[in-house]
Amino acid sequence: QKSVRWIAAVTVPAMLLNVALNLMWVPRWGLDGAAWATLVSSGAMTLGAGVLARLKVVVRPNLPR
Repeated sequence: QKSVRWIAAVTVPAMLLNVALNLMWVPRWGLDGAAWATLVSSGAMTLGAGVLARLKVVVRPNLPR
């Protein structure tokens, strides 16, 4: 079901966010800046994956009648 496109739609923006934050924060805060940039971009990727999964995966409980 073309899962690669969905994964790329989440991963690529998070990667670009990580690079941008590293370029801004590493010169100011060094290794701490890199750690925070990774944390923020990983959180954004997790949030994006959750939103896309919620839109793509339909869960219907199979309740007995």
